[in-house]
Amino acid sequence: MKLPDPEEAAARLHSQVGPISPPVDLHRIAGLWSGLRISTESLDGEGYLVDLGSRGGEIIVRAHSTLPRQRYTIAHELGHWVLRARGDRSEGSAATQTGPAAEKWCDRFAAGLLMPRAWVVRHLRSARSAGLVSAVLSGPEIFSVSEQAFRLRVAETTSISIFEVQQRDGRLDVEKEFISPTAETGPLTMTLLRVTDLIPGAGDRGMYLDPDTRFRSHHRLLSSPGDVRRWLVCMMPAGEFDD
Repeated sequence: MKLPDPEEAAARLHSQVGPISPPVDLHRIAGLWSGLRISTESLDGEGYLVDLGSRGGEIIVRAHSTLPRQRYTIAHELGHWVLRARGDRSEGSAATQTGPAAEKWCDRFAAGLLMPRAWVVRHLRSARSAGLVSAVLSGPEIFSVSEQAFRLRVAETTSISIFEVQQRDGRLDVEKEFISPTAETGPLTMTLLRVTDLIPGAGDRGMYLDPDTRFRSHHRLLSSPGDVRRWLVCMMPAGEFDD
């Protein structure tokens, strides 16, 4: 049985519960099934789904995990529940509910459920280009997700690539990167090299438009403990997310 599109599956659940805004109420989503419950317990792992057959099911999450981690686990296990409900527990459906392909599908479903593409784009556009870094930094709290999850989602749903750069003893190194699949690798790499050269003397925050690649970059100093400085750099083609 072919797996459905995870983004479309998540969007259908949003449409069923009616107009909502971030952060997504996962208990409201789970309430679409009368027999499905969410509970917390002291666990070694992050959580799992218990299929109770005709009595419904229960998603159990680790009580001591952070809220963003719990929410991701719930969303991921809701993905497994959607696959099981779709397969109707029929013979041959188990292959589409477990295994690497199903786990990857549930990861994508969780991202779509917690951070719908349209919501992420709207959040970024509402900040305008001048506030792009602020929008990226505020996103995790607004959507109640982890910092990494939000940056991954921004990169995969927009043309924005995000880099965390560390400056130590005059050297700048990219510590983390979230590259948009639509980005042209050559121009992106060239612009990043030029930006990292400019950052130390550019102040705590700023914007750079590369005249050759036509990539625009926004940067902001995140922290400066001791002799280490950490920067966030958001980069995209010129003309996108403009004021």
